[in-house]
Amino acid sequence: MRHWKSKQKQWKKISEKIAMEEFENVEEHHEFSKEYNLKKKIFLNELKMQGNMKRKQYKKRMRLIMAAAVLFIVVPTTTYAGVSIYSTIINKENYETNYLIKKEDKTKIAYEYVKMEIGYLPDNMVEDKDSGSMKYSYKNRINEGGLSFILWKLDGDADFSILNSLEADKIEIGNHKGVLIKKEGEFNRQVFLLFEEEGYVLETFVGDDVNNQVMEKVLASIFLVKSDKDQATPSSVYKEEAVEALKSEKLSKDSKRIFSIGSTAPVEISNRGEKHKLDFVVNNAKVMDSISQFDSKDFNDFHSDLLEESQNNSGKLPFYERETYKSGDGKNTIDELIDTSMIQKKFLYLTVTIENKEDKKISDFYFSPHFISLKDNGENWRFELETYTSDETSSEVAYLDGNGEGNSYYKLPDLEPNEKRVVHIGYFVDADQLKTAFLDIFNNRTIMENVEGNDRWWIDLRQQ
Repeated sequence: MRHWKSKQKQWKKISEKIAMEEFENVEEHHEFSKEYNLKKKIFLNELKMQGNMKRKQYKKRMRLIMAAAVLFIVVPTTTYAGVSIYSTIINKENYETNYLIKKEDKTKIAYEYVKMEIGYLPDNMVEDKDSGSMKYSYKNRINEGGLSFILWKLDGDADFSILNSLEADKIEIGNHKGVLIKKEGEFNRQVFLLFEEEGYVLETFVGDDVNNQVMEKVLASIFLVKSDKDQATPSSVYKEEAVEALKSEKLSKDSKRIFSIGSTAPVEISNRGEKHKLDFVVNNAKVMDSISQFDSKDFNDFHSDLLEESQNNSGKLPFYERETYKSGDGKNTIDELIDTSMIQKKFLYLTVTIENKEDKKISDFYFSPHFISLKDNGENWRFELETYTSDETSSEVAYLDGNGEGNSYYKLPDLEPNEKRVVHIGYFVDADQLKTAFLDIFNNRTIMENVEGNDRWWIDLRQQ
């Protein structure tokens, strides 16, 4: 459970990073870019994979699921109201649920802007204002569980696809029809409610700390009212977009995009619409068992659980029970536990030099290179999608001196013209990852695509 709670906090931080890239000039109604939608879908799929199984429930649940998985389930078509604006169908095939919404009255236009009002919350539930989204948690479980909302504006037909579904039931709450989907993980229910007259769908993620009675009472109290742009609740216009399947491209071992420790990687980055040339060097890499010598203010609270455990042990990094899962596709198969082992955490401490090669200053300089464990595939290195582990804290920067505050943790002070700066960064990694360690620098896209492109630079950090 500790690892799952930690993982939830980590994915929250990742989602904030993804959203920050998209929302620098956000308007209330925002049509998300294809790049953002791709990142979001990958992120949500990864989130679902990470939280899909609780090990103690796994065998019992699998017996029940596999008995039913061979059936194709179609929940009967439901047409709403006497003269419907929309008709809906709920389809469930194996572990995928599709909530299909077809617009019957083409003359009816969705409200341009709406404000979502919640008439009831339990006394001990509050809005999580730091989440950057519509998130409500119990006071003693801020950032965990609770209720999270996404508001979708319908511009026509819609097809919501939900993977890793265990059950799907049609529902009616507060005179709004929809579907309740049951899943595994901390957010074990997902609800879609159709606000037909207004032209919106409310998607709700329900934590396992919220019982059905509270869930229904809160959802029944929600209503949408016409609003102006300034007062409107943020919403996304639903658009059907084909998203490519996740790819695991190969990085050739003789690729010119790979640089060793001590060698200079000539980098060209785009920042605020301007191109900048940098030289990037990893001067050295040290592996440590303790973080006692480092100032706690330079660590990323992304890793708060691990930091707390280490501090309680005089800075020494712990062993932990790592669970390894074989990834399911969420439609025909779900994730399967294949190994459990005790693994030592290590701290990988890097000293790097960044040199501005131009006569212009670099402002708003965010620095968050990803630690990546690549699988040896003979002549190539590749990122493995087939399996994942229960505690993957290594990818995100854990330590950064000169960091910013809060959501700007990754922001460094301006890099002056021709300035050469030494920066220290660190990662918490599993001991066995040190043999397959790479650093993916100045990359804000998914790690699976275009791994040998001219805008990718890999530092070989492998430790024997």
